[in-house]
Amino acid sequence: MNPDYHFLFSPIRIGPVTVRNRIVFPAHLTNYAVNNLPSDRHAFYYGERARGGAGLIITEEQSVHPTDRAYEKLIDGCNPAVVPGYRRITGEVHRYGGKIFAQLNHNGQQASGAFSGLPVWGPSSIPDPLFREVPKAMEKSDIQEVIRGFCLVAGHVIRGGFDGIEVQASHSSLLRQFMSPLTNERTDEYGGSFENRMRLTVELMTALRRITGGRLALGIRLSGDELVDGGLTLAEARKAAAYLCELKLVDFINTSIASFHNLYMVMGSMHVPPGYGAFIAASIREVADVPVFAAGRINTPAQAERLLASGQADMVAIARGQICDPEFAVKALEGREDEIRYCISCNQCCAARTGLNRDLSCLQNPAAGREEVFGCHSVVKPARLKKIMVIGGGPAGLAAAGEAARRGHQVTLFERENMLGGQVNLIARLPGRSEFAEVIRNQVKELRSLPVKVELGVEVTAGLVEREKPDAVIVAAGSEAVPCGLPGAGLPHVMTFYEVLAGREVPGKRVLVVDETGFYQGAGTAEYLARLNKKVFILTSCLYAGPDLMPTMDLPLWYRRVLGLGAEMIVNSIVTSIEPGRVTVMNHYTGRENVLEGIDNVVLALHPGPRDEIYRMIKGKVPEVYRIGDCLAPRRVEHAIYEGFKTGRSI
Repeated sequence: MNPDYHFLFSPIRIGPVTVRNRIVFPAHLTNYAVNNLPSDRHAFYYGERARGGAGLIITEEQSVHPTDRAYEKLIDGCNPAVVPGYRRITGEVHRYGGKIFAQLNHNGQQASGAFSGLPVWGPSSIPDPLFREVPKAMEKSDIQEVIRGFCLVAGHVIRGGFDGIEVQASHSSLLRQFMSPLTNERTDEYGGSFENRMRLTVELMTALRRITGGRLALGIRLSGDELVDGGLTLAEARKAAAYLCELKLVDFINTSIASFHNLYMVMGSMHVPPGYGAFIAASIREVADVPVFAAGRINTPAQAERLLASGQADMVAIARGQICDPEFAVKALEGREDEIRYCISCNQCCAARTGLNRDLSCLQNPAAGREEVFGCHSVVKPARLKKIMVIGGGPAGLAAAGEAARRGHQVTLFERENMLGGQVNLIARLPGRSEFAEVIRNQVKELRSLPVKVELGVEVTAGLVEREKPDAVIVAAGSEAVPCGLPGAGLPHVMTFYEVLAGREVPGKRVLVVDETGFYQGAGTAEYLARLNKKVFILTSCLYAGPDLMPTMDLPLWYRRVLGLGAEMIVNSIVTSIEPGRVTVMNHYTGRENVLEGIDNVVLALHPGPRDEIYRMIKGKVPEVYRIGDCLAPRRVEHAIYEGFKTGRSI
């Protein structure tokens, strides 16, 4: 065992279950269900993290009632057909020495009638702030029906071979809604006083305790603070934890923070400090006599060890860190921390994808959710080893070079600049986005452990390709700004966001940022300029600025920051002409034009074009030519890495 992580890799007893270490892979939505049943994808996904050393796996939520259909691919735990899928999942986790708990939940007012066709249920007729459906205020018979649903699913979980059950009473749950004065306005025995608001939870946990009979661990995930006026506070969370411990109803307490009033704090992005939720666990641990789990951007083994050593928690929940690197735990255990692919909390492929009803993946780890085919131990040597040229040292080229070399090919990577990273080096200069540089650091670390020859400062020509005589060429030359047809776009005071981030001076005070991307190219550049004390105007044809920041949970905090810096939004509008000192814009709904006076500079955040000249020059002149990433079609970093990974695996 690595002596640096004495606490992290010490075993722990949770009720009747002994877990080999303190690392939890906590519950999170995957959208891997098929016909609302657990799938083989789930089994390979969870099994990969157990194989990678995680001590405890907690599944995504299992729905306990027909009124709870919060999203399309929710697992219907009430259906007895879940049991074979449960057995496949638990069998795969147990195969690698891990323990696995099932999370049971009813989303209450945070469910959706769009999927169930039924009214959503809640303690009172108070609409959820995100989905805005008015729930049916539950009758006492409804409450008992939900308890029976939890018990039914618990029976399926027992038959499915699980080691324990976690009941969700945190950010998205009916139990939290009953506990919270903000959502519970009842006047019967389930509302009003603390004991009354806890009644449903107590009755439910008592019923589950009878069913599990001490054979399974039984615990709860509590929201430590709803972070909204009138909602649950840490003081009440502590009181709830102590109450449940006093009644001997829980073997562990997992923690969470916030609710759907402030979803950006539930799964904090890189703009939220690492370990931001640990204070919740530390406070609850003071009053609980069972193991308490900490969560919230715990990104490194050293950070996790400090939380445990300082007594803030008994276990650490690391979700995104183990999505990004399934071998997070075993690498730390074996002293290979430098090999860990560290999560950057971008949320682009985990929270954003699942929030848009897509399957979970990872920007840096394209194998996430594809473990059966692309898992950590799935590399297959090719029938014939080849000499491969990779043109471009951005994320796509680095991914392709790494996977091709890992399979045994002879790989040389050529980059025209004097450093690797491509446009990620620019992205990392944006305010609060410096962690994006970790993407390239992770890729370069992996490349250094492989026999890849890297040539920097080399502009590849058709002649160079001809002289190298490769068997295959992977073109990953990236993208670039393309000429803009706007009248006045060629004036000296007009520049691209690339130029700004590369360090071009932006003189004057008043700057108009024209954003067609809806993402950080425009939004981040606007914030960057505002932090230079510029008066920034953000113009977009969208209904609001930065719409693509919403799925990654960055939008509310970005708005607070840029509005606090004095930025102004001009929405539903396009630029029709640019002149010295003035820009004419038109509302594309009304057709009315307006002239913005006193504009010193215009920054264009427009869609780029592919740099594919070398691809066109060599196509047909070498046996195999592949075009990947922005060179194929300018998109996001995750697309570039996935295409590089897949191409490197296929040659």
